[in-house]
Amino acid sequence: MALASALRRIHYVLVEPLRIHGTPLPPNLLLMAKLIVIGLAIKAFPMSFPHVFAPFVGVLEIFPEPWFRRACIIVFTVSGAALLFNRAVRFNCIVLGSVILVALMASKGFYKNSQVFTAFILIFAGLQEKGRPPHLIWWQLSVLYLGASLNKFLEPDWRSGQFFEVFLGAQHESDLYLALAPYFPPLVLAAAMSWMVILAEAVAGVCFLFRRGHSWAVWLAMGVHFGAAVFVGTDYGIFLLVLLASYVSVLRWPDQIEVRESGAKYLRIMKHFWPEKDASSFLRWRTDDDETPLTLTYDCKTYSERAAFMRLMLWCPATYMLLILAIAAPYGEWHESAVRIWGCVGILILSGVAGSWIFGKVQRRSI
Repeated sequence: MALASALRRIHYVLVEPLRIHGTPLPPNLLLMAKLIVIGLAIKAFPMSFPHVFAPFVGVLEIFPEPWFRRACIIVFTVSGAALLFNRAVRFNCIVLGSVILVALMASKGFYKNSQVFTAFILIFAGLQEKGRPPHLIWWQLSVLYLGASLNKFLEPDWRSGQFFEVFLGAQHESDLYLALAPYFPPLVLAAAMSWMVILAEAVAGVCFLFRRGHSWAVWLAMGVHFGAAVFVGTDYGIFLLVLLASYVSVLRWPDQIEVRESGAKYLRIMKHFWPEKDASSFLRWRTDDDETPLTLTYDCKTYSERAAFMRLMLWCPATYMLLILAIAAPYGEWHESAVRIWGCVGILILSGVAGSWIFGKVQRRSI
């Protein structure tokens, strides 16, 4: 009996964080928040909370020095664990974001734009009502990219390429940039890269305002970040992983999907990637005895074999959690190489997506 109880508890600990249905939050936003919490935990972000020092708000100086930081760590950790196990998910999203904001106000040295972005995206997730589009998060992403593009455009060094010349050449000594630059006239490569970033961020910022433009927005934004990962070899602390997690907010999560398959072993294993509660409400899985190819149906559309498998992975929370674990993992002295590898993988994926878009349009026109 004791062994069975222990096994049930272990099963709960392993499976419950994968469950994203049946809560007051839309599934994609709950998954986004969980990915952020997991990424921050792997990066040991809670341990970086500051003591009260040179605060933006003077009243915070009333807190005794060791206890303010300890309180932030404890509240963030407890609230993050509660969110992962689907307890008061909206409330805990707001708590997590608020703790980061309070920590930012407590110390000017702790302030970073990436942490402001993280705080507000968690708060906006907590304010989201189920059944309504997360406009606050989409607007936040739009403001982020439009502001970044405008800021770069107003800087003469960005427009001329001088910034990239110093940033990639002298400061980071990017091997890739230093290998390519001699084949171009002075500043030409740097200026071209600068304007590509400025235009990509501007278009992405506009596209995030419209639901039909979300695919383009994510594709362009990820292109900028993966390109930076390849050239610079840094993920800017928590910034990259939080941004990648935030793109889950634009996914149109279906209410239910139907799967038919022939009982292949790898598909039987994949079926267990969904918690039982999610599978009963979201996933209708049918196994046929004949040689039925894998088919997936949702929103009155049916996909088969490779297309069905890719979309099945798209709606699997374990896919995203494994990715965030791999991206945020502490690689130690191999960190820069790992970031470059992930950047290359991302560029290959984006190239494949672009190829499928182009091929699909050509195929439709030929028909």
